[in-house]
Amino acid sequence: INKFKQNQVFYISVNQRYFQELKKLTKWKNIANYFQIQTDYKNLGIDRIALIFSQENAILVDLGTAITIDIVKNSKHLGGYILLGKNSTLEAFKNKTPHLNLNQPENFKNSLPQKTEEAIYFGFFHQLETFLEGLQKKYQLPIIITGGDAEEFFEISNLNLELKKDIIFADKLFFLALNTIFNLLDTTKAISDDEKKPLKIRSNTNAII
Repeated sequence: INKFKQNQVFYISVNQRYFQELKKLTKWKNIANYFQIQTDYKNLGIDRIALIFSQENAILVDLGTAITIDIVKNSKHLGGYILLGKNSTLEAFKNKTPHLNLNQPENFKNSLPQKTEEAIYFGFFHQLETFLEGLQKKYQLPIIITGGDAEEFFEISNLNLELKKDIIFADKLFFLALNTIFNLLDTTKAISDDEKKPLKIRSNTNAII
């Protein structure tokens, strides 16, 4: 923040601690309200809204501190779920059974766990896998995973998953961010999908998504 606080910056944020600090920066502009999706879900966070906006038909799974699952069909958000993330789950076990070593075990994808620590670790991922398998059968949509624990889950799971660690740069999402910035800067008119003009942003302007 200190590095760019004198620059013109456009951002979205779900971190309430930093959000209050960002509001004090007069050159920084929150563009969260420019992301519009079709949904009946109440109190949806901007991180989930941006993720949903990026896809038209998918089961979106963000494996972070919490696991969020959102179902998007024909560009409409049908609803979703929030589950405890891996670290939160393992931390709960550590509090109850501090003698266990719950670090990541060796990968044995096709074997049954033979130790309590392994049973807890792989049990977490396989219950998630079973849940997602049921959702996929019901909605007939591809599963896209992202977030800090996504790659780990991708290696363990037997599901047909699409791993997108850099989904924040999805064409549709990135285009909206740039288009919004152009409008706010008033340096050019909004650029449509059909126009083939190069995108330019002032050198002292930063987009943080």
